Formats: sequence, C-alpha cells, structure tokens
Amino acid sequence: MTPPSLPAPCATALAALEGHALDLAPAVEAHLRACPACAEARVLLLALEDFPPCEAPEGYFETLPYRILRKAAPRRPNAKRRAALWLMAAGLVGALGMGATGFFLGQAVRQPVVEASQPHGLNDTLDPQSETPFTEDDDALSRLSDLSAAEADAALSRLQAAQTQP
Repeated sequence: MTPPSLPAPCATALAALEGHALDLAPAVEAHLRACPACAEARVLLLALEDFPPCEAPEGYFETLPYRILRKAAPRRPNAKRRAALWLMAAGLVGALGMGATGFFLGQAVRQPVVEASQPHGLNDTLDPQSETPFTEDDDALSRLSDLSAAEADAALSRLQAAQTQP
C-alpha cells in the first residue's frame, strides 16, 4: 500500500513537526493555523512524545496522602455536640410519648356521660301532634278542615253511616 501524496506545505510542516514539535518556524505555525489536519497531527505527536519523569524522591507520591493527613489537625469528637444530640433525641421521644399518651390520659380522667343522668329541659313546642304528624287515631274528621265543601259533606255522611251500623 502506497502512502497518499501530501501537498508541499503539509509535507514540510510534518517534516518540521517530526524534528521538534515545540520550536517551529513562523511559516509552519501559520500553516498549522490554516490547516486543521496538520494541527491535529501536531497534537498527536505532542501526546506521543516522551517527557522525562519529575524529579522527586523515591516513593514521594505514594506517601503523599499520609503526609497531608499527618499535617492536618486531628479530629476530636465534640462531646458537647454529642450530648446535645442525645438530649434532643430524648426530648423528641418524650414529646411524642406525652403527646400520644397525654391525650388518652385526659380521656380516662373524665367521667362517663350517661344520657339518662342529664337534666331534661322543657319541650320546645307545646303541641305534641307537631312531632308526630301521623298517628293511629288520625281520622277523616280531624282532616275535615283540609277538604273542600263537597268532600267534607261526603266524608261526614260516611262517618254517620259507619256509626249507625252495628
């Protein structure tokens, strides 16, 4: 497989990138700003380049978290905060307990109400018929005032006929 042929400016830019990707001539930098493919090739070449390791003593980075924790102030549990937390929890349990049982204790102290032991007041109405509109002794004679004159005469004649029969 033969490599594709590159335009002359791209070939010179890639040759300059292979030499040293950080120190470039101004003409090559201008070409990299204009050509996205060559700019991407520069990024890839810089990512592949080996850099010397940092100068640090042996095991420096492995013990770094422990050294940072050693310099930080030690955390001591705050006894006042813990006591306040326990007191608030006990108060909450006590309030809920008294709220639930206090209601029922108040109910238990009251005397039971018996309807028969309550004093009876006077009836609001003096007419006992107003509460019971339909009674057994309701007859046509008591409803005579509600009837028309012809119906009243017919009802009166029926009553008289009923009384004359044995």
